[in-house]
This record gives sequence, structure tokens and C-alpha cells, in this order.
Amino acid sequence: MDATFWVAVSFFLFVAFLIYKKIPSLIGSSLEEKIKEIKFKINESETIKQESDELLRKYQNQLEQSKKECEEILSRAQKTSEEESAVMRDKINSMLTIREKNIEEKITQAKNNALKEVKKISTLVAIESAKKIITQTIEKNKIEEVNFSSVREGIESLKKNI
Repeated sequence: MDATFWVAVSFFLFVAFLIYKKIPSLIGSSLEEKIKEIKFKINESETIKQESDELLRKYQNQLEQSKKECEEILSRAQKTSEEESAVMRDKINSMLTIREKNIEEKITQAKNNALKEVKKISTLVAIESAKKIITQTIEKNKIEEVNFSSVREGIESLKKNI
């Protein structure tokens, strides 16, 4: 009996001892537990992946909605600014029209005042000229006969009316 025979016998005895002590079943149960743990982790990771996909879709939808809202806000803001600029343009035009009317009224009033002043001055000049002509042409004794008081009252009333 050579050494290989004894090595083979000892190997079979060792395997028989392991079977007797239920080591293979312990190794099997340990492997089964590891398999269950790995399956659980796989299922958990699949669940997490599904949840992350759902969250991704949700956030993508929210992003799309936000983009649409931004576009709507921008378009409303542009319309509002256009409307406000049109309103401001109308207000400016009406203010310019009112100012133009005011200026025209002031010009007309200044023109009328100037005409009144010219009439007043021309009336005063005419009265003074008439007075000089009357005093120079009528003799002194006739002047006394003429009642200057009525003429003076007329002159004063003309001055006041002017």
C-alpha cells in the first residue's frame, strides 16, 4: 500500500466526516442565504430604479411645465409692455395736444392784448391830437365858452374803457 492509497483513503474519510457533521448542508444554507440576500438587494435596487425613473419623469414634466409657464409669462409681459407703451404714447400725444392748445391760446391772448394796447395807445394819441388841434384852432375866448368838463369826462371814460 503505497502513499497514494493512504491519501485517497484519508480524503474519503475526510469527506465522510464532513458529510457526517452536515457541513455541506451548512455551506448550502449559507449559500442560499447569500442568494436570498442578493435577490433582495436586486429587488430593492430595481424598486429604487423604478422610483428614480418615476421621479425623473415627474421632474421632467415639472421642467416642461415650468418652461411653458415661463414662455406664457414672457408673452404676457411683452403684451403688457406693448399695451403700456401704447397707453403712454397716447398720454404723451394728448399732453402734447393740450400743451399745443395752451400755447395757441397764450399766443392768441398775447395777440389780443397787443391789439388792445395798440388801440389804447392809438386812442390816447388821437385824443391828445384832437385836444391839441382843438386848442390850437379855436381861439382862447371861444375855448372858455366850450364846456371842457364834459369833454374831460368823455376822455376819462374812454381812458377807463380802454
